[in-house]
This record gives sequence, structure tokens and C-alpha cells, in this order.
Amino acid sequence: MVIRRNLIDVVTNMLDKLAKAKTKHLELAGSSNMQVQLHEQFKKIEKELRDAGEVFPRVKNWENFVTNKFDSIEQDLEDMLDECKDLNEFETKFQSILKKVEEITTMNSEIQLHSIPSGNLDSSQTPQSMSNAKNVSVDWQRLRIEESILENTVMANLQVSYDILEPQLKLCLLCFSIFPDNSEIKKRPVIYWWIGEGIVTHTRDKTAEEVGEGIFTELTEKGMIEPVYKNKSPMVTSYLMHPWIRLMVVSVAKKARFFDFDDAGKPMADCPNSRRACLVLPTDTHFQLSGERQPITLFNVNHEYLHVNLGWFSKQKKLVVLQLGRWQNSDLHHIEVDSAEFLKGLEEQIQLKYLSLCGISRITQLPDSIAKLTNLKILDLRACHNLEELPSTIKAMKKLSHLDVSECYLLENMPKGLGLLSNLEVLKGFVIGNSRSKDPSVVAEEDLNQLQQFESLCVLTIRWGGVVHSAPTESTKLMTRAAAMTMKSLSMPQNLVKLDLQCFPDNVSPKWLRPSNLKNLERLYIKGGKIHSLQCEDNEAWNVKILRLKFLKYMEMNWSVMQKVFPHLVYLEKIKCDNLESFKCDKNGVWMNDKDEKICTNTL
Repeated sequence: MVIRRNLIDVVTNMLDKLAKAKTKHLELAGSSNMQVQLHEQFKKIEKELRDAGEVFPRVKNWENFVTNKFDSIEQDLEDMLDECKDLNEFETKFQSILKKVEEITTMNSEIQLHSIPSGNLDSSQTPQSMSNAKNVSVDWQRLRIEESILENTVMANLQVSYDILEPQLKLCLLCFSIFPDNSEIKKRPVIYWWIGEGIVTHTRDKTAEEVGEGIFTELTEKGMIEPVYKNKSPMVTSYLMHPWIRLMVVSVAKKARFFDFDDAGKPMADCPNSRRACLVLPTDTHFQLSGERQPITLFNVNHEYLHVNLGWFSKQKKLVVLQLGRWQNSDLHHIEVDSAEFLKGLEEQIQLKYLSLCGISRITQLPDSIAKLTNLKILDLRACHNLEELPSTIKAMKKLSHLDVSECYLLENMPKGLGLLSNLEVLKGFVIGNSRSKDPSVVAEEDLNQLQQFESLCVLTIRWGGVVHSAPTESTKLMTRAAAMTMKSLSMPQNLVKLDLQCFPDNVSPKWLRPSNLKNLERLYIKGGKIHSLQCEDNEAWNVKILRLKFLKYMEMNWSVMQKVFPHLVYLEKIKCDNLESFKCDKNGVWMNDKDEKICTNTL
């Protein structure tokens, strides 16, 4: 009778008995061809038992299954040694062992399906699955068995999953190799990166962002990444990658020299073999690369304090992607530069297509020479909290398609001539009437009407005001004048899909904020301000599917009116809107419609 005991002991004893069974088989079979065939099968069984003995103890869900199988195999081995008197009896027991080993091998592959979440998880499944993944990953690191896992059949299966991807999907997936284990990866900077390198481009009927969104969808459907759902929102802004998949992706990226990695699988600050470099701790924050090959991509993985040598920076003339800002999906990640002097070196980066300074403090302004970045498509200045001014020369950057200055609360105004940027698709943080400005109405008078000239613009964020003084001043009077004028002069681009209005200055909806003027609008966000209602006098109905209302203490609408005004609404979020108590929202301020409405999930 086999007594249950430690799995490692079981494997050790089985391998010992397997060796004895092999010797007994030689005695029974002599020098026949059957001897050669069974000898190879003995070797296969030995390998499978060793592999299972290493992997399964770390995957607790399968330990009982494999232990039972091992007990049964050990019993068969004992029977082979003690009871089998001829070759036929021996081979019968041997086939029984083979069958059980095949079941273990199949279960080994099953781990891939059960441990690695599919792309169709809902929000209730995701945290638990990723918690399990984290525990397994930590266990692997502690026991130093990553190499064994990479050689396991599960990794081979994952490698096959990668091999069958289209070339574009492969390149996009390899970009995930630099992100740390269990990171929540924000979608926007990754798509911007793909656009910058030219991995993703626009097509006849889709923008580059839409193509990028499609890539995320495909990678999710193939189980390579999984979305993070928050507050029931259908909009997914960040993703996770299972540790096992990340191990495979890092292995492939290292072999392909997509990035340089150290022996522990972490991206390196230097790039002797690849054309992409990372800023990654622990390294000297006074970074400069020693490799002779100039990188095309420089990505800040986890540096919080940067010192960029101007002389070195000016020589990096091959860069097309410069991600110095944060990529994490959290405002808690803060980055600081000791000096913004390095920005003067940007004029040498004429190949640059994507520049991110997102979340970097101590940058008060950009140099006029930034206009020399004539190939720049994406300028991400989001949450540069010290930024006070954009250069007037920005109007010369004719290829610019994305300009994000949202959460730049010290920004005084928008530069004149912004309407010349005819290729803009995304404009976030458009400032109207900041009281810090000398004359905020000057820009409004010349440029507000030009917004409608942005024929390609599909995402727009507008913020009124910025710093409000307790007592009236000449500056605040100008701000009030500018705000009032926007109610009349502002004209919306016709192809807007998303409109975000912040600190709305009036209590009445202006003519430009009507369904007939925003027929393609699917997402409407209003945060702060005096607006009372979104109901139009002629009972026009919106095509909006996602509506977010935050900090609107003056807004008054009952639920039945809301449903008539927004008949296509799928998702509503209401936060601190005291007079909207009749809305059928849950305790988190969320209401969802079960109708099968098609939603534009482009979160840019």
C-alpha cells in the first residue's frame, strides 16, 4: 500500500523504482526491437515526472491531482517489480503508467487555461485571478525556478501562441516586455508609443488611435493581456499581463534584441544590442547611454528624479519616441527634473514623433525652439503642474495630431494661431479665461471660432478659469468677460466623439452645446461649473452613450427627463451632484443600461 507523503519524496522514490523497472525490462526483453522502443519511453516518462515534480508543488490547485496520479504510478511500478513474471504482464503495467503520465502532461497544459485569465473576464473575476497570479509569481521568484518554467511545456504552448500572431501584433506585444510584473499598464502611452515608432498608422477608414485600440482588443481576445474594469465602466483604460505570459514575452524580446535585458529579465538602461533603451532603477539618475548605436526609443520605466545631460541629449538625433513622463495609471507616480535646461536640446530631435513629459514637475515653459520638431505628432504634457505657458511657435508644428495639456492648472492661456494646427485629432486642456492671464479674452476672440476648423478633431477638453480670487480684480473681470463671450462665440468641431467641459461658467446651455451641433458625440463629461440642465428648449435628444457628471451642485434634472434627453445612454456616472437624487444610480453613483448598444471604447 502506498502511503501519501511529501510530493518531492514521492517523485524521488518513483524515479528510483523506474530505474529498477528499466533494469528488469532489460532482463525480460533481451535484445529485441521492443527493448529499444520501451527504453525511449522510459526516458520520456522520467523527464515528465521530473518536470511535474518541479512545477506542480508551486501550483497549489493541482497538487492533489498530481499526487494521486503519482501514488497510482508508484503502485504500478511496485507491481512491475514484484508481480510481473513475463514480458506481457510487464508491458500491460507499462501501458497503464504511460496513460497516467499522459494525463499529467495534459493537466500541465491545462494550467495555461486555468491560471492564465482569458480576455473575457468581468470585473469580479479579474482581481482574484490576478491575486493568484501575483502569489504564484512571488513563489517562483523566491524559489528561483523561472528557468525551469521557461523550459516547461506551458511556456512552449505560450510561445506557439506568440508565433501565430500577425507581425504587427508581435511587435506591439513585445513592447509590454519592459513593464514590471503585475503592473497596471495604461493604454494611452502604449498606443502613443506604437504610433511614434510607426508600428501603428492610420488607414483609409480608421485613425491611428482606432487601429491601436483594435490591437489591444485582439491581444485581449488572444489572452495575452486582460482589461482592468473599474466602477462598471465600459471604458477600459488599463491592462494587466499575466506573469507567465510576461516571462515568455521577455524571453522573446531578449532573443529578438527588441530590448536589452539583464540576467534577471529586467530591462537595461544601456542598449548595446537593441535600438531601444530604458530608464530603470537601480541606475545612476545622471543617465547617459554608453552604446555606440543611438536609440530610437527612450522609455522611463521607473525613474522619479531625472538629471538629463544637455550635451548628451543633443546628440541623440535618432529618437522617434521619448517617454520621460509617467506611463502608470495613477497620479501617485511623481517625476521631477533637477533642471529643465535639457529641453533646449529638443531642437536637435528632428525625427521625434512622440514626446511625453506627463506628470513631470519643475517645467514652467517649453522653449520656442520646440517648433523645430516638425515631425512631432504627439505632445503629452498632461499633469505638468508647473507649466505656465506654451510657446507661440507651436503653431508651426503642422503634423501635430495630439496636444494634451490637461491638469496643467497654472497654464495661463492658449497660444495664438492654434487654429493653424489643422491635423489635430485630440486637444485636451484648452484654457479659456484664466485669471492669471494678462488678457485672456485676446486669445478667445481670435481662436475660439477656429475650433470648428479642426475637421479631424474627435476629442476635446475645455477648461474655464483657473485661479479665482475672493475679491473682484481687473483680471477676474477679464476672465468673466472671456467666459461670457465663449457662450456666444465658441463653435464646436463637427466630428467630435468626446467632449469634456470643466468649470463651465454659465447656468444656461449655449447654442453650441446642443445635440444638433454635436451629432457624432458619444461621450460627454462635465466637471464643475454652474450649468443647470442639459435639456434643450426644442426637446432635442442626444446621441451620447456615456455621460459623466461631477461636482455640479446647481444642476437640476429629474430621471424621466434625463432618459428622454439621452435615449441612447448606456453608462451614467454621477458624483457629488446634490440635486440629481432621482437618478437611478447605485451607491457608487453609477447607472448602466442593459441594452446592447455599440460603444466607442477609444479612451484617448
